[in-house]
Parts: sequence; C-alpha cells; structure tokens
Amino acid sequence: MAKDIVRKNKDWNGLGQTPEYHCWWNMIARCHDPNHESYAIYGGRGITVSDVWRNSYFAFLEDMGECPKGLTLDRFP
Repeated sequence: MAKDIVRKNKDWNGLGQTPEYHCWWNMIARCHDPNHESYAIYGGRGITVSDVWRNSYFAFLEDMGECPKGLTLDRFP
C-alpha cells in the first residue's frame, strides 16, 4: 500500500504534500512537541506515538493506508 502512494506521488518529495504525511507529522508533533498548540491535550496528558510509527512514516502508511476522504486520525481510549 505504501508503495502505491509513493508511485502516485512520483517520489519521496511529493509525499510531503499528501494528507497521510500531514496526518503523520501532526500526530507526532501534538504528542511529542511541547511547542505544538495541541500538545497539552495529547502529549501533555501522556499520549504518545509508538516508536515504530514515530520513526517511520512508511510503517505508519503501511499500517494505516490511504486516508479515506472526510475522515481524520483519532486517538483510541
């Protein structure tokens, strides 16, 4: 699945423009960057991203796949 998204976007640089990449980046930022505007309700409350996803966009992409239109990533209780 990750390879399909890479092919669709032609190269790694194009992936930075995908909804999946923005989702991944924001997920990490709000959970691990104290300067992020939403850190207090995520990382500040102890919510973290697994090391596998945090260290590899492609692992995240392989697990999650393309983002369906109109949906967002949410934390699970």
